[in-house]
Amino acid sequence: MKTKEYVLLSSREFKVLKVIQVEGPEWDYFLGLIPYLRTYDLKNYDHLKGDELDEKILSLIQERFPKSRFCRSEVIVFKEQLERAKKTMKSEHQKSLIFQFFGVPSHDEVIKLENEKDNVKVKGIDLDLKINFHYIKNPESLILNIQDVYTCPDLPFDDFYRLINSITPILD
Repeated sequence: MKTKEYVLLSSREFKVLKVIQVEGPEWDYFLGLIPYLRTYDLKNYDHLKGDELDEKILSLIQERFPKSRFCRSEVIVFKEQLERAKKTMKSEHQKSLIFQFFGVPSHDEVIKLENEKDNVKVKGIDLDLKINFHYIKNPESLILNIQDVYTCPDLPFDDFYRLINSITPILD
């Protein structure tokens, strides 16, 4: 048996690897993975349960592909873990999926903001996650027919930046 050394990340760099397994319909079956990283924060994030941002992403995917589910939630504490995950997640067939998130204020917050400003601006961000197809019958037609943009208009306004700043794509 060969021993190997691993590089421990600083605690500020700890991440949680979340992976959604996407399954297509029986008539045009495919299996794809959508990996992304979340900040590992013991106070605000349970890596096994996830939070409302994870739930929103999964529910948007499930609207189109109901069999989709989380298949992996792993705390990343070693540099090599992240490198290995990137290698195993990447595939020959890949497509960008844009998730548009908006922090929508409550009615009371809207009234308060309208009293303070002429134009109320809603916080928003586009997150580019990749779906990597690991089994696919007809790559060209399927990839063209997968929805490109998923919109999530109802993240909590007061918690928007904390949620959005805690997620990053894992693949380019």
